[in-house]
Amino acid sequence: MYNSSKLIYLDQNKLSDYAKCLCGHETHRLFCDVVNKINHRTDSGEWIIPVNQIQLLECTKYEDTPGKTGTTKETNDKILCLLNKSKLQLLDYLRVLRQELYDNINGIETTPNRVIIPYDSIPFPFSTMKLSLNDKTSGKEITDEKYIKALNDFLNKYAYNMLYNNDLDKFKKELKGIIEDAESLKKLDEIKQFIEIYRNTLLSAFNNFGMDFLNERKTAYINIKKSKGKRYADKVFTLECFLNFVLDVNNSRNNAREIIIPDYILKNENALYDFAMKNKSFRVFITIVLSLYSNEKQIIQENDIKDIIFLSVAIPYCDIVITEKTWANLVCDKKLDILFDTKVSKDLNILLGE
Repeated sequence: MYNSSKLIYLDQNKLSDYAKCLCGHETHRLFCDVVNKINHRTDSGEWIIPVNQIQLLECTKYEDTPGKTGTTKETNDKILCLLNKSKLQLLDYLRVLRQELYDNINGIETTPNRVIIPYDSIPFPFSTMKLSLNDKTSGKEITDEKYIKALNDFLNKYAYNMLYNNDLDKFKKELKGIIEDAESLKKLDEIKQFIEIYRNTLLSAFNNFGMDFLNERKTAYINIKKSKGKRYADKVFTLECFLNFVLDVNNSRNNAREIIIPDYILKNENALYDFAMKNKSFRVFITIVLSLYSNEKQIIQENDIKDIIFLSVAIPYCDIVITEKTWANLVCDKKLDILFDTKVSKDLNILLGE
């Protein structure tokens, strides 16, 4: 599917650099040449820039500050135009790990075709938002800013849930009810309540994905390393983390078949470790986390988890990954770029040499 195209992952900050250059930000003029090349190569299909679900969500959220130019909406629209050229998304980490587990158990190679899939146009992009803001009871356009913002927030959560939970019927029903029954501010309280429920239960759940577990286990890891050595501590933590992820994969499977690791692997510690490290996304994940553990004072933050799980998918399955300096240096120091034959850099201008 992608044999003739290069897969290039840009993290959110690099996408922002691209967009700000297009919007004429003076501080981003140094990217003009590479931005022109990105546009040319993505137009021709030579380059594909897949996106992860959180990037989609973040690109459909904005709050413009009155009186300021170069708005977030403006830059996000530029990013959406770029992403919509290929309309391909990187599956989220657990879905990729599920695919890898299934493939490794069945002797199948996990290729980019199996973890990068098409997506339909982003739900309710802001360039067409006004078309959705008609009160179907009165036929008049809704203009109250507070109501529109509340509805925009709702639509963003709807988009997030569509991408993550595939529970379309429920959300379409809720959305239809809000739009059809809306009469200016009369529905605002209900919308706010709905937004709050999903903000608390879904977005926050993702932001804390693995963070508490990793920070809690760090103390135990450090103690084991001091008493029995780093190699032993690495192995113990790797197996514990891997088995926890397998549980997460099966708990989030919806209607998918349960992943069952054969007994001859589960009952042999060395075989289980080797099997865990055959899963490409997990290998990247655990390598980065164990590297962070080497700094005993460092606490893994929410944004760290996001970056780690995005890179855990991008590095094994993309040709080029452009991310922040900290992550680029860590990945290259651990030779993950060499292991997966992926060019990893902090500099967007590296693409000028491609």
